Amino acid sequence: MVGLVTTLLASLQLLLPVSSLLLLFPTTFLLLVIGTAASRVSSFSGPEKCLAVSLVLIWLIHSTGLLVPETGFDAVWYHLPVAQAMTEAQGFVWLTELYQSVNPLFSDLLFTLGLMAAGELGVKLTAFSLALTLLAVTYQLGRHVLSRYWSLWFILVVSLFQDVSWQSTSFYVDLAKAVWEVAALWLLVDHTLLKKRASGLAAGMMVGASIGTKFLSLILLPLFGFITTIIYRWPARRLILAIVGTVLVCGIFYLRTTVHTGTPLFIGQLHLNKLDEIGGHQSPFPYLWERTKLLPSSLPVILFESRDYVSIILLVFLPFLVLALPTIIKSQTGQALVAFAGFQYLVWWFLPPLSTRYAVSGFIILCLLLIWSVQKWCQEKTHYLVPLSLVLLLATGINVLPRLPTLQRNISYLSNRKPVPQYLQQFYDGNADQHLQRWHLGPRRD
Repeated sequence: MVGLVTTLLASLQLLLPVSSLLLLFPTTFLLLVIGTAASRVSSFSGPEKCLAVSLVLIWLIHSTGLLVPETGFDAVWYHLPVAQAMTEAQGFVWLTELYQSVNPLFSDLLFTLGLMAAGELGVKLTAFSLALTLLAVTYQLGRHVLSRYWSLWFILVVSLFQDVSWQSTSFYVDLAKAVWEVAALWLLVDHTLLKKRASGLAAGMMVGASIGTKFLSLILLPLFGFITTIIYRWPARRLILAIVGTVLVCGIFYLRTTVHTGTPLFIGQLHLNKLDEIGGHQSPFPYLWERTKLLPSSLPVILFESRDYVSIILLVFLPFLVLALPTIIKSQTGQALVAFAGFQYLVWWFLPPLSTRYAVSGFIILCLLLIWSVQKWCQEKTHYLVPLSLVLLLATGINVLPRLPTLQRNISYLSNRKPVPQYLQQFYDGNADQHLQRWHLGPRRD
């Protein structure tokens, strides 16, 4: 609802500084969720308490990025400048030098509220809140099929995905996009959350929030259409409510794009024209054929070539998923999760440039399926519980290691308080330099 209100205010050029108070609503709700979760730790078993403590430590490591300068390429290139421009204009703007100003900006507006409230720190706190929200909805979805013990392992693994780790304190919208998609899936598989019609509208609004966050989320419409009509067989009235909810949230952004560029598909056409630059082919057909031929090699790529790693369990636990798949797909929930993970996996593989951040929610659901299959295996063969838990511990340790240099760098900056220009030098690579300098060393932003 905060996103809807903010969108309305931006459309009317009424995005005033006082609008930042809207963030109090989701922040208060998130704090209540955290408080409720903390109050239940006393009932946890010993291993579950260890997992809970590990989660806290991991997120304390992530939180050290809150007080260091923003260095994310897209963040300093266009996310922050567009948010700054909307703050100054008190609403939507069309910046000819930044085509991204006609991007779908649903989640960007939430970051803009943070910028209005507390400058760059407010932006980073918004990112951190969205990351914790992703953790919360991921856990709740996991609890639909997992025990508490395995659900804690599930979110522990997800917490150390590369994209989750660094984007938790950076102005990127991929985690926000993942929040809306996981929440939509949660609404679809958990029929006890809301009444049927209300859940249809709410799920549609979550899908609309994802489409209103990134243009590429339009690709997911056939997926959600398949889940609702083929797997769950929603009646027409409920489907109509879902469509209304989707258009209600994202419609204004595509209307803006049409007004300024003449087509709602402007962003997609722009990236298609750059296919030779980002995908190595001028035409989509040779590119798609090449990616199809290379599809069998995609699993090792996740671990050894992808710039945004996930977890070794995607390979180690794959045999358990293969064995459990016939049982999993007997339920509608299993079918929905498999369809979602499979579709998003293909999005990751075929969408250039290759990056897991474009399909974070898909890898989260794939991780859920893997751990669900391991849980089923351990229920039948209990003596596997300890060794498979040790595999998860190893996977967690492997993903913690890359965070240690970042932790050291953050602590060094916070303790020594190096001048910002000196801190930025370590991120100069010939591509990001001008954007970092323009944002941090140009006219004062906050």
